[in-house]
This record gives sequence, C-alpha cells and structure tokens, in this order.
Amino acid sequence: MNQLQFETSPYLKQHAENPVNWVSYSSSAIERAMSEKKLIFLSIGYSSCHWCHVMAHESFEDPKIAKILNHHFISIKIDREERPDIDHVYQTLGQVMGVQGGWPLSVFLTPNNKPMYVGTYFPKQTNFGRIGFEELLHKLVAIYKSQPQEIEEEGIKILSYVENIFKRSNGKEKSDVKLNEINYSPQIEKILTKIQQNFDEIHGGFGKSPKFPNFPTYVFLLRELNSIKNSLPSLHADLKRNILHSLRKMASGGIYDHIGGGFHRYSVDAKWTIPHFEKMLYDNAMALVAYSEAYLYFKEPEFKAIVKEIIFWIQSEMKDPSGGFFSAMDADSEGKEGKYYGWSISELKALLDEQEQEEFFEKYNISVQGNFDNNLNILTVKQSNSNKTRDMESNSVDLEENTQLTKIKEKLLHHRSNRISPSKDSKVISSWNGLLLHGLFSAHRIFEDEEYGSKILQMTAKLFGFFEENIVNYATGQMFRIFTESQAKIPGNLDDYAYFIQGILDRYSIFYQHSDFALIELLMKYVINNFYDYESKTFFYTDHTVNDISIRPIKEMDMPLPSPSAIMAENLLRYHYFFHNEDFHLIANSIISRQFEMAENHPDFSSSLLMAFQLARNGFDELTVLIDNTNANSKKEIKKMLREFYIPFLVTYFGSENASISRLKEKSHLPGAPFTAFLCHNFICANPTQSLEGIKALLHNYY
Repeated sequence: MNQLQFETSPYLKQHAENPVNWVSYSSSAIERAMSEKKLIFLSIGYSSCHWCHVMAHESFEDPKIAKILNHHFISIKIDREERPDIDHVYQTLGQVMGVQGGWPLSVFLTPNNKPMYVGTYFPKQTNFGRIGFEELLHKLVAIYKSQPQEIEEEGIKILSYVENIFKRSNGKEKSDVKLNEINYSPQIEKILTKIQQNFDEIHGGFGKSPKFPNFPTYVFLLRELNSIKNSLPSLHADLKRNILHSLRKMASGGIYDHIGGGFHRYSVDAKWTIPHFEKMLYDNAMALVAYSEAYLYFKEPEFKAIVKEIIFWIQSEMKDPSGGFFSAMDADSEGKEGKYYGWSISELKALLDEQEQEEFFEKYNISVQGNFDNNLNILTVKQSNSNKTRDMESNSVDLEENTQLTKIKEKLLHHRSNRISPSKDSKVISSWNGLLLHGLFSAHRIFEDEEYGSKILQMTAKLFGFFEENIVNYATGQMFRIFTESQAKIPGNLDDYAYFIQGILDRYSIFYQHSDFALIELLMKYVINNFYDYESKTFFYTDHTVNDISIRPIKEMDMPLPSPSAIMAENLLRYHYFFHNEDFHLIANSIISRQFEMAENHPDFSSSLLMAFQLARNGFDELTVLIDNTNANSKKEIKKMLREFYIPFLVTYFGSENASISRLKEKSHLPGAPFTAFLCHNFICANPTQSLEGIKALLHNYY
C-alpha cells in the first residue's frame, strides 16, 4: 500500500498515486527492511525538481517497475526540503562513492541500512550507455543475493568514512587560525584573486554553464571593496567592474522573470539566456540582499527596481494565508518546462498596440524564431541596455519611473495569469522564510525614507507573526522546520534557527524592542545547548534530540544556501555587540578560526564565513542620533542622506539619551540644535555634530 496519501508534503503527495508501495522516512521503515530482509530504495527529491518528475513518469508510474520494487525493496520517499539533514548525509555518501550528486537522488541500502549503490536520475530502459532503472533493480537484487556479507562489510567501511568526514576527528584534523595572527593583505588578496579569476568577464557570473547566481559572493565582494580600495587598487578595479557587470547581466538575462519578477534557479547556458525555470524562495531572498547592497554601492537605479519586482513576485505568488511564504514554483506547466514564461512574436503583436510594441521591442530581444522551444521568446534585455562598457556610475533610466514600460508589463502579466501556471510547493520552510526576513530588511534600507519602506516593514511584521504563532515554542526555544496544511512539524535544523535569529537581529537594530532581545536570547541559548560542540568547536546541523539518522551531519559551506554555521558566527558577533556576551564572542571567533582555512581554499563556497570574518575583523560602525521623537523631518533627512553611503556594518540609533542602547549612555544631547549625532567605530567616537552637513562630513572622513 502506498502510504504517501497520508503525508502533508506536496512532493510526497505527488507520488501518492504511484503503484509503488512508498513509505515516508522513519525508523520503523528501516526496521521493517531488516525484519523482512529486503533492500532499501531511498528516493530523495523535491516538488519543483524537473528530473524528479521525469523519473516519476517513466518509472514510478510503471506497474512493472512497481512490482519489482514492491517485491524486493522497502521504498522510502523523502522530501529533501523537509529533511535536508538526511539529504546532506546521502549526497556526501554519493560523493564518496563517485557520484556527482543532484536530484532525484537514488540510494540503495542493504537490509541493515548500509550503503550499496548511489545514483541520481535513471532512465526507465538502458540506452546510450546509461543503465536503465529496471535493469539496475534486477542487478542489485542479484548481486546482494550472491554476496550479502561482502556488500554489508563494504557498506560499513563507506559509512564509517562518511561519518569521519563529518566528525573531522573532533576537529583535530582541522587547524585553527588565530584571527589576530591573520596577515590581512596577502591572505585576503589570495582569496579575492581566486574569486576574480573565476569571473566570466564576457557574460558575467562565475564559470561556464550551468550558471548559478551565487548571490552571497557578490555581497561579500561588495563589503570588501572599501577595504582594498587603497591597498589593492588594481584588484579593486577589476572586482568592482565584474560585480557590476555580473549583476547587470543576470538582471537583464532570461534567468530573471521580466514580467512577473523574481529569479529562476539557474541558467543552463553561459549567457544567462535560458534558465532552469523553477523559482525558489531562498534564491530570491538572497537576491534581495545582493541587489539592495549593490544599489547602495553603485546607485544603479535598475537594481532598486529589481528589488521591488522581486518583492512583488513574493507577495503576489508565494504568500500563504498564515503569513509565511511558499517554498517554490515548479519549472513545468502543461508538462513542458518553461512554457509559462515564453512569448511568441505573434502573441505579443496581438496584445500590444504599435506604440507599445515599439517600446517593448526596443527594450527586449524579440524575434520570429525565438530563443526557446516552439519559436518562443524568453525575454532578455538588449545588449545596449546592459553593456559592460557602460559608465560605472550609470545614470540609466529608473525602471520604476518608466511608466509606459510598467503598463506594458502589467498588461502582459495579466494575460500570462490566464495561462496554466506552474504548480507551487505550498509548504512553508522556516529557514527560507528566515532568509526572506533578512532580504526584506536589506531592501528596507534602500526604501527607508519612502512610503514603500513602511510597506516592507508591514510585510516583515506579518512574517514575524507567522513565526511567533506557528514555529517557535516560547517555553523551550525549540523551532519547527515545516508548516503545511495548517500544522507545524519536524524539529528545526541549524539553518532554521540561524536565519531566523539573523532576521530578529535585523529588526532589533531598527526598533530596539526588549521583546526581540528576549526572543534572540531564548533562541541563542537553545542553539548553543543543542547544536554546538565545545570540543570540536563545531555547530552540528541537527538538534541533538533528533536521533533517527545514524550520522549527525555538519554544514560549513554555502551549498547553495548560506552556511548556517557561518551565519550563527555572525549572529553571535552581533549579539555580543548589542548585549556584551563575551562567551558568545569567543564561540564566534572559534568558529571563524576553525573554518578560515577552508574558506581560504574554497572561497567560492565560503562567502558567508568570509562575511563573518569581515565583521570580526572590522567591527561595527555606529551612528547614534540623540533626537526628540517629534522631530520627524530631521530624522527622515538623516536617513535619506545615509543612503548616499555604503557602510555594510553601520548600526544606527535614533532616540532620546535615556533610551539609547549604545555604549554612549554617558553622552547627552547638546542644547541649541534639533539633534546631536555621534559617529563611532568600535566604540571610539568622533566629536559630536549637530547638523546634517556635519554628519556627512564625518562619514566622508571615514568612508
């Protein structure tokens, strides 16, 4: 009997009608395999995975293959987004066994839960030198039947090897780098040079194809530009040019949805023209951070428009009635990948009048033959609008102000909404929504003095309400990972806590509410008590109370989400800054020290750790403005002026001297002016000023 009909995961429910007797992952399923002496087939995927759908249609819906699986195997289906811990263990195991990895991940285990064979997608029948799924099943059954003891023993060795990868011999195989001993210029130059060498200077981004956006890397590089401007001028110029070029190319390519907003998961080609069409909440949350910070640095109007369009897509397409946000939109509609997003030239001409056609065809590459299947056009901006040779300080037209183009997009969006839409994975994932909080607060920085900034804060307030009502247990500090069909389930992993804490710290740095401090403290202590290992100086990925997998994994690299361990290190540094907890400061430094060598060797997968290192190295800048709360005009002018500067680690406080949470409590508002401002770096403060020009002069002196 197929038991997935009782599950809440949209991905698992996609397989509820298969003739395969699927069960969801559980200790009892593993025990059943042992008692019935059956092999285990562990199939891991997610709802918007194209090749998962293909394998399902070809094999899992086939009665003949189902008969083989049902007779010889216990077949376990796992939603990797519900259980990324299990997925991470078996992806690592696959790499050890020589498999590149990906989804669907097909894992074959012995009845005693030891690895036997790992692969990804298998076609139904053997062809082009690739073994078919049906033939593979017969071979695995025969091989295990003929030599069970040898396969069990080999599986034990492989499993032990994987376990040692995660254990790292309690940290003894990994040398600690003392932060105060890092020779800054040579080591950072080495890291930045490695990243610079990986840039595609023609098409932007990194490497060839497929191309992933890798948004955290751009944020790390942006935050490093000011530090190397004088010490490494040539490298500074190269990186600045390539960051701007890459962000422009992605925003103008087909990987970006120019009609509905939002980025697709990756581009199948080097030019960003044709994407893999699934849209993930986490990609777009990270894009909000990258394009918001890039706007502050480059003052590129289109980047600000991109941020607004991403938020529009999230609000209009991904919102759950609970206040959280769905995880993904599928790549396929009507059984075809990308059909929903393509436009034929005849369709566009029928929808747009001559003036609209002129405007739209001037902006986008449109042709009769198209650039995609069936003569469809996946929209890309014409090269003249995204040319690398454009002036670095571009004065291009703000898309928000191009009302004619906006109206055309609205018309096309309305028409597209009548098509059969890709399905959505409606489960709400805590970690991805935590990332979204951080993305929204990053976006708020560029709209802070505008009405739209207030709308963003309203959006964050509702999202916080979702967490408070559904995800966080205020009695224990424990979080759930998944919310779907009006119920929360599955204990949270490290990323669920780390990303949400990051979002709360963002909110605290705006409102300084004691209730946020209490929540941050509750969650921080839970994470330290249940995820951190003092001996190995490591954050485990799973809560120590979760014991249904044999190996406790660690996630230290950005793959593809930010390293939760690195985000926790940054959270601990921020907590120490606000609340002066020396123990947390030491833990943060130990995490950064332990992982710095890895980051040095693999900077393309270590941006989050490198940003935590930046914060540990640079410390915080603080602008405290002692001001009467009734003086709204001065406050708004100061905030508007701050957007002229890019200061990544700037903490701002506006309020009376009695309410100040800064370490400037002994300072007081000087009479004779509407406000008194103190600019400090790592608690060393310049003389106070009482004018907007004075603040601007101080900032220019520092930055």
